Amino acid sequence: MDFEQQNIAIIEGMLFLAGDDGLSVKEIKNVMNISEALIRETLDAYKKKLQEDQSSGLQLVFLAKSV
Repeated sequence: MDFEQQNIAIIEGMLFLAGDDGLSVKEIKNVMNISEALIRETLDAYKKKLQEDQSSGLQLVFLAKSV
C-alpha cells in the first residue's frame, strides 16, 4: 500500500466515524499532521476512486468547509 492509499484509508475511517457531521480539512490535519494541500490532494484522489468504482455506492461530497 503506497502513501496515498494509506492516507485515503485513514481519511475513510475518520469520515466513517464522523458520520453525518463530516469533517473539516482542519480536523483531518489535526489528526494526521500533514499539510492541507496534501489532504486536499488525497481527498481529490479518493473522490476520483469512488467515482470510477462502478460497484461502489459511496460518494464523497464537499459541503462548505466539510467533507
